[in-house]
Amino acid sequence: MPRELQSCLIGFLGGLRMPHAGFYRGQSVQLFAFRPLLSYPTCQLQRLAKSRLCLIPVHRLCFQHRESVQLSFPSGVSQADIQLTYAGTGPAPYSHVVLVSGILNLTQPCPASGSAPPTFTFAIQNTGNATAYPSIDTSKDNIGINPWADIPSVTLDPPNPAVSTWLYPGETWTVTVAPRAGVHCDGTVYHVYVYINNAQGTSETMTFTDTFR
Repeated sequence: MPRELQSCLIGFLGGLRMPHAGFYRGQSVQLFAFRPLLSYPTCQLQRLAKSRLCLIPVHRLCFQHRESVQLSFPSGVSQADIQLTYAGTGPAPYSHVVLVSGILNLTQPCPASGSAPPTFTFAIQNTGNATAYPSIDTSKDNIGINPWADIPSVTLDPPNPAVSTWLYPGETWTVTVAPRAGVHCDGTVYHVYVYINNAQGTSETMTFTDTFR
């Protein structure tokens, strides 16, 4: 194969980029033009159409990248363009938050009068490939005008993420819940809600309960 045509094809392949974080992105490819050597043709790499993303079955993306090689000869002979197409697939971005320690429904002994119940913990982890956006709410059940429990700490593993309120892929949050003094011991059910907005556009709620008897 003439070196010009080899270089042109290399230029096409060099314009492709590997996937990052579940995406395939089309990158602009520069035009390559070479002077003819003897009777070798001039090679020019042209973009036929913009790269595009298309959905194929669940959690997959396909990427198609099209280019053409145009040839012209010193003798004036013409030849049809050579079509080059690259297609690839990869996982779509998604987050999946699961409970990795603790229980959803807890029952504790009734504390002594005027005393706060012991704290408890649970841990959640993002097993997906993209960031989830959780928030924790204890305000739906009150003791007087105050929420029934506080969240004194959330331990992040690994520590020191770029944004502490985002749950990154593979990251774990260990949440400490501290009930307040004054909870009722008559079977009243108290709730902790974890609201989760997922990378794929869905939302869900994990509900934890605490009952004192």
